[in-house]
Amino acid sequence: MRSLLLVVGCMAAWLFIMACPAIAADGRATLNSPPQWIWRKESDAEKVRFARQLQLTRSIQAAELKFAADFCSGTVIINGQRVLTVAPYCQLQTLDVTPWLRRGDNEIAIEAKRVPGPAAVALSLVVAHQEGEPTILLTNEEWNVEDRGTVLAEQWGVGRRGIELSPFENYEQWQQAKTDSQKKAVPKFWTAPGFEVTELRVAQPDEGSWIALAFDAKGRAVISREDQGFLRMTLDAARKSVARVEAITSDLKECRGLAFDGDTLYAKANNSLGLFRLQIDEQGQVREQELIREFPGKLGHGRNDIALVREDAGKVLYQIHGDGVEIPRESLREFLSPLNETRTKKPGREGTLWRYLLKDRQWELVCQGLRNPYGIALHESGVPFTFDADNEFDMGTPWYRPTRILQLQTGGDFGYRESTGVFPSRVHDQPDHAPPLLDIGRSSPTSVMFGYDLKFPAPYKEALFALDWTYGRVIAVHLAPRGKTFRAAAELFLQGRPLNVTDIAAGPDGDMYLITGGRKTQSALYRVSFSGKEAVATSPGKQEREAAETTKPQFQNRWSSLPFERLMDPDPVARHAERIKLERGDLETLRKLALLAVPPFMAAPLGLARARQKEDVSQLLQSLQRWQLTDCDLSQQFAWIRIVNLCHETAPEQFDKFRDVLLTELRALIKSLQRDELGFAELRIAPEGNSDELRRRVVLLLATLDAPDLAEIATAQLLKSAKQEDQLAGLLATRNTKTGWSNPTRREQLSVLNAIPQMIGGEGLPQFEKWLRPQIIATLSETEQKQLGDFIEPKLAASTEPLPPPRQHVQKWTLDDLQTVFAENAPTGDPKKGEVIFRDALCIRCHRVSARGAAVGPDLTHVSRRFNRRDILESIVQPSLSVAENFRLETILTEDGKVYTGRVINEGDYRSQKITLQLDALQPDKLVTLDKKEISEHRTLPVSPMPNGLLDTFSLAEIRDLLAYLAP
Repeated sequence: MRSLLLVVGCMAAWLFIMACPAIAADGRATLNSPPQWIWRKESDAEKVRFARQLQLTRSIQAAELKFAADFCSGTVIINGQRVLTVAPYCQLQTLDVTPWLRRGDNEIAIEAKRVPGPAAVALSLVVAHQEGEPTILLTNEEWNVEDRGTVLAEQWGVGRRGIELSPFENYEQWQQAKTDSQKKAVPKFWTAPGFEVTELRVAQPDEGSWIALAFDAKGRAVISREDQGFLRMTLDAARKSVARVEAITSDLKECRGLAFDGDTLYAKANNSLGLFRLQIDEQGQVREQELIREFPGKLGHGRNDIALVREDAGKVLYQIHGDGVEIPRESLREFLSPLNETRTKKPGREGTLWRYLLKDRQWELVCQGLRNPYGIALHESGVPFTFDADNEFDMGTPWYRPTRILQLQTGGDFGYRESTGVFPSRVHDQPDHAPPLLDIGRSSPTSVMFGYDLKFPAPYKEALFALDWTYGRVIAVHLAPRGKTFRAAAELFLQGRPLNVTDIAAGPDGDMYLITGGRKTQSALYRVSFSGKEAVATSPGKQEREAAETTKPQFQNRWSSLPFERLMDPDPVARHAERIKLERGDLETLRKLALLAVPPFMAAPLGLARARQKEDVSQLLQSLQRWQLTDCDLSQQFAWIRIVNLCHETAPEQFDKFRDVLLTELRALIKSLQRDELGFAELRIAPEGNSDELRRRVVLLLATLDAPDLAEIATAQLLKSAKQEDQLAGLLATRNTKTGWSNPTRREQLSVLNAIPQMIGGEGLPQFEKWLRPQIIATLSETEQKQLGDFIEPKLAASTEPLPPPRQHVQKWTLDDLQTVFAENAPTGDPKKGEVIFRDALCIRCHRVSARGAAVGPDLTHVSRRFNRRDILESIVQPSLSVAENFRLETILTEDGKVYTGRVINEGDYRSQKITLQLDALQPDKLVTLDKKEISEHRTLPVSPMPNGLLDTFSLAEIRDLLAYLAP
C-alpha cells in the first residue's frame, strides 16, 4: 500500500489554511507571551486591589480582555466600571471590553478576595488599532506585586490556534467523505506546528466504514467495522504503510469500544446491545466470544467507548453510554443520589458511566445526566473524562448547552434529561448538578484520549485529545490541577476537510493513530507524528507548583474521605460530592443544616428542597427570607432560585404567605443585574453559570410567582436585549401574561416573536415559535388586537427606502477640516435638521437611532455616551479605522474562480451548507447565497462596509446639525 505524506507542520496548502480558522485571520492582535500570576507582596489580607494606568492615543478597533483568578474571586474594573467578576474555580474568561475604553487615560484595576489555597490573578488586555502595533497590558512585576510566575502558555492560548468556528465551517463536511459521493473530496489538513500526518490506508470497497481502533499485544491495529466484524492491520517495519490486512469474521455489530487485556479483547457492541469478551487467534479467527452483560435500549445514542485501567481494586473496565441505553437497577452498586427526579419518578433518558471490576465481576453505576458521551479516558490521577454531545435541536435557545469536556466525579449528575420537542423545555444546568469543566461549542464528539503514551513534546504529552466528527477536528485540552478540579484550555491541534474522525489511539511506536468513518462514509487510517524541534520545557512557576500541590490524592471522591465542611468548600466538585453524600446518607442531618439558612451552607437547603417533602416547604421558604439575596454571591443566588422553584413544584399551595417577600427579593436582584442604557452590564461568572443566565431565571421565576409587573421587567431585561437567548426567555416568561402591558412593551414582545424565523438555531426554533405564538396571541385584548394588527400578522416590509435625490459634491472632508465642529466650544447645530441629514446621508439604511433606522450596523442611540464628538466624526470620515468584528467584510473565492466581497448574514439553521453575503450595505436586499463546499478561499478584511465620503455632499453647517442629532 502506498504511503502518502499529506502535510508537514503548519505548511498546509494555502487554500485550506484560508478555509480554516486562522489565529489572526479576523484582524485581532495576538499575544507573544502570557501574563504573570500576581498577588500582593507579603500579604495575607483577604481582599487586595491592583491598578495600572493605560494611555490610548489612537482609535480603538477592538479590545480583548482575558482574566483568570486562582483560589480567589476577582473583579476587573475599567475606568471605575465593574466589567467582569469571576468566582473561584472558574476557567479563563475572555471578554470584548471595547465599550469601556476611551481614547486618552484609562485605569485598569483588579479587586480580589481570596479563598483557601495559593491566591493569584492574571490579566491581559490587547487593544488593536487600525494601523501600527497593538497596545498590550499584562499583569507582571510592574504592578508592584509579588510575581508568582508565568501563566502556562497553553492555558492562555499563546501561540495556539483557538477552537472558535467561523460561519464558513461546514457542519456537513463529513458528507464529502461519503463513498457514493459524486465529487469525493481529497483530504486537506492543518496541524499544530511541528507535526505531520501520514495516510496509511484508505478503506477498500469491501472493508466497510470504521468506527473503533485498538492495538493488540503485537502492535497490530484492530479496527471495528460499522456493520459487523473487524479488520486487523499489520504495519510495515517503518510504520509508513499497511503491509497486511486480515478480515476477522464476527457477528458483533458496530463495536464502538475496544480494549485489549493481553490476548483478550473486550468489545462494546452497540447494535448487539452488550459488552463482549473475545479471543482471536493468529489466523484471525474468533475462538471464544462471551456476552458479559446485555444493555437494552435504543441504538443511536447507545453503547459507546470503554477503557481498561488498573486500580487498587484490580483491573477495571470503564464504560460510557448515551441516553438511548436503559438504566437497570438490579445487580449493581450505585453512587447516585436517591433524590434525583429520575429516582423519584419514571426514569428518563440520560447517559451514564459504568465501572466493571473484572476480578469480583462487580458492576457500579458511577454517574448520570449525560447526553451522548462517546469516548472515555482516565487522567493519571484516576479521574475519568469525556466529551459530551449537545442537543442540536435546542441550538440558539436559552436552555441549550454546548458540547463540553466533563470531569466525571463519582455520584455526579450532569443534568441532561431527554426533552426534545417538549415545551417548555427543562433547564439542563442547575446548581444541584455537577459543574461542567469546559464548553467546546458546536461539534459532534467521538473519542477521547490522554497523550501519556505518545512521543509528543510537552504540553501535548499530557493533553486530553478530543475528536470532533462533524467539523473534522482533533482538539487538545490542556489541564492544570486546581484542588479537586482543573483549570482547562482548548486549542485546535489538527483539522481536516473532510476528516470524519471516529477513534484515536497511541501506537506502540508512540505516534498518534486516527481512523475516520461512520454513517457509511469513506474510512482511512492516519498516523500523526512529531517531526519538529522540541523546545526546552519551561519549568512551572511558583503559582503553578503550589496550585498542583492542592490536588487531593482521592480524586474519585469516595465518601469516607470527604469532611463535613465540604458543604462550604469554594471548590464546586468538593461541594457537589459532599451534598450527594448527605443525600445518600442522613436526610435528618441535611434538614437540620438546611434550616440554619446561612448562605455558605447553600448546598444543604438545596439538598432538602430536592427531597420534595411537603412538610419541609414552609420552613425552607421561611429560612430563605433571612438571606439578603443581593449580598449573596452568584452561586448562592442560583441556589436560592432553584430552591424556590423546587418548593413551588412540591407545594404551590403554600406560597401565598411568602409570595410578597420573595417578589421583593427578586426585584432587588434583577435591579442589581440591570443593564445600562447602552445594553451593557457587569458580567459575573460562577461554576453554576453567568449573570446573563441568572437574569433569565429571575424573570422566569417572577412569571412562576405571577408578579404583577412581569411584563415591564421582562421587556426591559430580556425582550429589549440584543441576545436572542434573552429574547426567547422573555417570550417564554410572558407567554401567558395578560396584564401590565403598555403599547410599546406589547410591540416589543410581538416584534421578537416575529423575528424568530431570522434567528440562528436548530430544528427546535420553528417548533418553539409554533408553540409560543397561539399562547401569546391569546393574551391580547380586543383593543390590542385592533391596535397591533400589523404585528399579529406581519406583512413583508419594503426592502429599502427609496434613495434620496443626488446631491452636489461640496468638499472631500478630512478630520482636520472639521475641527470647528468638534472643538470644545464649537457651536451646536439643530438636531431636528440633523435627523434629516441622517436620512439623506444614507446612515438610516444601516444604523438605528431610537426606534428609527435599520439594525445592520451598530445602534447609535447612545453613541455620545461612549465616544466624544471628535471620535464620532472620525468614525464617519474614516469608517475603517475601527470596525467591530461582526461588521467586517469577507472576500470569498469560489472553486469556479468567482470573487465576492460582502458581510456575512447570520440567520436560520446553523447547520446549513449555505452562507449568505450582503454585497452592499446601502442595498440590504442585494444578497448572494453560496455553497460552503464550493468556497476555496476566504479572508476577513479589517474594512468597514460603511462607504467613504458620506459627508462630502454636505456643508459644514449640515455636518454640525448631524452631530447635534447623534450627540445631543
